[in-house]
Amino acid sequence: MQNRLNIDKRQQTHDYDIVEGPVADDKIIEQIKDYMAGFVSKEDFLNDLIHLPSHQICFCTIQSLQALSLSKEKIDRAKRTIDKGVLQALMVDYGINEVDAANKYYTSGIYARLADGTTEFYKKDWTEIYKLLKQELN
Repeated sequence: MQNRLNIDKRQQTHDYDIVEGPVADDKIIEQIKDYMAGFVSKEDFLNDLIHLPSHQICFCTIQSLQALSLSKEKIDRAKRTIDKGVLQALMVDYGINEVDAANKYYTSGIYARLADGTTEFYKKDWTEIYKLLKQELN
């Protein structure tokens, strides 16, 4: 409700890192309006929210976002997506076959940085990785 009443949307209305609860769709907004107008008790209002099928998690601070971690499977999938994009771009831009593209890419310093999970290169888009690789190759 504080968020709904907040006039300056750039200001956070609370100090919570994470807020979890129902999504404020049209049905919930109507219930909020009824509660704020005094047509519904707080107990009934909260009880209705619990039984609605919608749910959300809001990460409200930078600290809460930094606490998120990706599973090894998701990291590996992200790396494969990068690999695929970079290899295809190398073949097109340099007019080379897949083997030559793989040799250029997998022996590069950029790939070594991607393979080192501590660099978090896997969080970058493949086009950004490719741009860095092209700089290295030149």
